[in-house]
Amino acid sequence: MWTQCPECGKRSFASRKKANRYARAENLRGMTTYECGRNPGAIHLGHLPDGVIAGQYARDDIRRGTLRRPA
Repeated sequence: MWTQCPECGKRSFASRKKANRYARAENLRGMTTYECGRNPGAIHLGHLPDGVIAGQYARDDIRRGTLRRPA
């Protein structure tokens, strides 16, 4: 279901849908999908930032690039 990313060595998925299915099947909670910064099109799973868990901002703000972190 996953392969190793040739650029960064992390688990890589063909789509967000496949990554989310894997996370559910493995009972991985608090994970989010993101695109690899070095290998466009490769999708990885990662932990949600503390600010999202605490409700300070939304996960979608990170994906859209509209998140402004405090200085």
